[in-house]
Amino acid sequence: MDENKLEANILIDQLRLTYKQIPTIILGVLISSLVVAAIFESRVAGSRIVIWLIMQFMVYPVLLGRAWFLFKLYDIQSDSVHKWKIRIVWLSCLSGLSLGLSAFFLFDPSSFENQLMIFCYITATAALILVSFTAFRPAFLVAIIAVLAPLMMRHIVIPEMLNISVVIFISLYGISLVYFHRNINEAFIDSITLKYRNAALIKQLSEQREIAENAREQAEQANIEKSRFLASASHDLRQPLHALNLFIGELSNRNREETIKPVIEKIGASTQALGDLFNALLDMSRLDAGAVQPDMFNFEINSLLADIELEYFPLADEKRLKFVVVPSTAIVHSDPVLLGNILRNLMANAIRYTENGSILLGCRYRGDKLVIQVRDSGIGISVKDQKSIFKEYYQLNNPERNQKKGLGLGLSMVERTARLLGHKVEVISEPGNGSVFGVEIPRVTYAKDSSNGSSDKTASEDFPTHKNILVIDDNIEVQQAMFGLLTSWDCKVVTAGSGEDALEVLEKTEFDIDLIIADYRLREEKTGIDAIHLICSRSEKEVPGILVSGDTGAERIQEVAMQGFELIHKPVPPEELRKLILKKLAV
Repeated sequence: MDENKLEANILIDQLRLTYKQIPTIILGVLISSLVVAAIFESRVAGSRIVIWLIMQFMVYPVLLGRAWFLFKLYDIQSDSVHKWKIRIVWLSCLSGLSLGLSAFFLFDPSSFENQLMIFCYITATAALILVSFTAFRPAFLVAIIAVLAPLMMRHIVIPEMLNISVVIFISLYGISLVYFHRNINEAFIDSITLKYRNAALIKQLSEQREIAENAREQAEQANIEKSRFLASASHDLRQPLHALNLFIGELSNRNREETIKPVIEKIGASTQALGDLFNALLDMSRLDAGAVQPDMFNFEINSLLADIELEYFPLADEKRLKFVVVPSTAIVHSDPVLLGNILRNLMANAIRYTENGSILLGCRYRGDKLVIQVRDSGIGISVKDQKSIFKEYYQLNNPERNQKKGLGLGLSMVERTARLLGHKVEVISEPGNGSVFGVEIPRVTYAKDSSNGSSDKTASEDFPTHKNILVIDDNIEVQQAMFGLLTSWDCKVVTAGSGEDALEVLEKTEFDIDLIIADYRLREEKTGIDAIHLICSRSEKEVPGILVSGDTGAERIQEVAMQGFELIHKPVPPEELRKLILKKLAV
């Protein structure tokens, strides 16, 4: 806050508090004046008492009362501070003088008792002034001088030792009151200053919090818009890629020429690489949507370590890296699938950023926790980058944005997945000396079977032939690609562009449906969910359905999950589609 404005506000508060004291001052002075007049009635001439009382009533109820009324009516504003300050100084002078003049109107030089009572009355009045004008020092100084000066003058004209002693005592008493008032007034001003500084600080903090809140809301909105953009854009991009994937799958099934096989494999690998980029974005969308629910149970960590060893040994060996996996007998409580995703991301990064040396995957005990560590001898990470690496799209040593080095989403998914599981992720690293990434998970003493931990038996079973599958997609190329792929698996297939078209085809062919595969987004703003519900209601039976979508938006994932359907995203790898069909037909 500006210092000049602060001083102005402090002065206004001082004056306001002083004016608020006026009713108390008026009441106290009038009562004490009437009591004093009654006491001195038999000791002083009545006319002098009457004049003194009239003076009190003129000054206090009339002048001070009027000032208080104006204060209540208009209050004190910054443009009228000077006027209110002059008014209270003059009023304090008159009020002090009217009380102090009792030393002349009520004083009897021949009566020691009279002098003693006046002395006590005026000194008590001076103490009252100290309390009444605590807030505003100028008003107090004027009032204390006006109330004590007449008594000192009355005694100083009498050249006796007792009177001189009284003058000295009154002087010392007045000085002590001034000293006390200074301390009280400074404490009062400090409290007002602190109030305004605290108010300014609170306002500043509130503004900063509002700015931070707005920035957070803008960031969240930008993130939502980003997800919507990616979901919308990816749908259009996935559509031809989806068809291409299906054609490649059909071509691979029907090809009998060995010379053509490597070409098909290269085409498939390129398509798979592009699909991996989309799937990385999809995984982020699923985590953002809350569509991933952990299946937590106790299991032996060594089985997961062994799986990762099998998967990543060839990749490490290809770069001539020494890959060591230390077995462990520990039993942990987690979701093995999601925990496996975390460790796979860490292993992929370790291999990607290690050019020579070794990579070690092992475990350490830490109380009732187990820390799974991935150690590498790679490039290392500086301290300032160790928090940034968990942000989306943040990559080290990849200014050219080489896609072979990933998208920069792996560690972001590690952090989000670990947070979902309630696990702690830690990193220890320095440039040139490699890195150690650790995941801290609960350790338990026994293992038990998961309720959902069934083996992937269905994936290895023979694919059921001669099943009737209805494909609904408004894209002719996708219809053709899906028809070719499914018929190559010995399925009977009917295709349609919408739910209504499918009903017409079914009525003509009397096709008994075993499974419906529908694109989520159909023409005329209808969805695959609508189409499946329409066909099930007309056929009067529940038909299992699979929805295919290029839309990776969080709301889309939640919507399909609530409907109880399976959702697979474009581009669909033929083998994944095969497994999902097998799973639905086995239900």
